[in-house]
Amino acid sequence: MATPEDQAQSDAAAAAPQSYITTDDRKKSYPDLGVARTLDPLSNTRFLRQLARRGALYAAATVAVDFAVIVLSLIFYLLRPGFNPLGPVKPITGLVVIALTLAFWLLPVPALLGEWSRLLSFQAPAAETALGHVREALDRHAIPRDTIGVRPISPPGEGRRHYLELRRGFFAGYISCFAHGHDLYVGWTYWIYVSPLRVLLIWIGRRIQDHTGRGNDMYQTLRYESAKATIAAIHACTLDGVDVATGGSRHPVDGNPLFGRTTSAA
Repeated sequence: MATPEDQAQSDAAAAAPQSYITTDDRKKSYPDLGVARTLDPLSNTRFLRQLARRGALYAAATVAVDFAVIVLSLIFYLLRPGFNPLGPVKPITGLVVIALTLAFWLLPVPALLGEWSRLLSFQAPAAETALGHVREALDRHAIPRDTIGVRPISPPGEGRRHYLELRRGFFAGYISCFAHGHDLYVGWTYWIYVSPLRVLLIWIGRRIQDHTGRGNDMYQTLRYESAKATIAAIHACTLDGVDVATGGSRHPVDGNPLFGRTTSAA
């Protein structure tokens, strides 16, 4: 027998408006975009793995070059007994260590933070105009960015393709639309580009902020909300541009519940 509380809940459910969005509806409207849980370079595991990988590669390169110089010096010594093998070793190995150390600290380390893709059947002709419509959508909604433009990139084994690149701070998004047979592939990836030197400066700045009360988890989480909003905007404007390019309604992003929504954590 139903209790008064159960009856009240049933009456409330029956009186709910028809436009109520169920959990299943939300899952369909708001897909998981697979974005990393945190975009902070000091705690993002994807970036830290790439940073460790870069360090290991540079260390291995240093050892390999130094070993090659030593071997060549010994060969010259065997061919010419009067040759001093230690003469060129020290300056060459020293220059190699300095050059690779500077390259390690100054060159940005890229790390993938999130990606999304879709294949649209028999929509290959829209590939030529899709990127332009995506750019229009980003401009129309005045998405904050430092730079935006089409960038040609040649992935290994894939030939030359054009990507729409949007950069803001040390984050970058790449949107791709190209024909795959008779179908249209559309997708985006979101990256972080930070040099180890800048990471070190960020870490030092955090230690200073800790003493001023602005270095706790709340501040560090809120710091990257704009980057999360950019990811959501890229996703929504990509859907908008592709929809227009394939003959859909004009500017559907204005009524798209995805627009303006922060992406879910991976």
